[in-house]
Amino acid sequence: HMGGFDRCLVDAPCSGAGVIAKDQAVKSSKDEKDIQRCFTAQRQILLNAIDSINENSTTGGYIVYSTCSILVEENEAVVQYALNNRPVKIVETGLEFGVEGFTNFKGTSFHPFMKYCRRYYPHLHNLDGFFVAKLKKYSTKQGNKKESETIEKEKKKEEEDDSLEAMADD
Repeated sequence: HMGGFDRCLVDAPCSGAGVIAKDQAVKSSKDEKDIQRCFTAQRQILLNAIDSINENSTTGGYIVYSTCSILVEENEAVVQYALNNRPVKIVETGLEFGVEGFTNFKGTSFHPFMKYCRRYYPHLHNLDGFFVAKLKKYSTKQGNKKESETIEKEKKKEEEDDSLEAMADD
């Protein structure tokens, strides 16, 4: 397990839902399972990135999380998960443009500082859709161990579902 880094950029693997304008195949090539796989991986990658950061760094302690997706499940929900499970807080990105992250979406409330995150949309910003969040680590306490176990269980269940599907296809 590597650690002690000042900063980390997480350009997470994602559904690509922000590049539909450029690549129409994204629309038909992804299903709900693919998206679930993405956000399960994204949560684990973000937690690992946070764990690798030195919170006492005088020049950092920062993690930037970004995706080329506009889906809340891959963005605000992943950042909220990190807030709930690791000693991090959302800080301003310093980016001059972009739409604020959602603090509320379809009945789900997110941390009020989610407004410091930035969303970019093809129809508004003339670029691919994407999301950026900047986090600051403030302690070493691990947060909730139960959560990483939950991720492991979800991964196992996905693998079982996949192998059942494969058997059904035979």
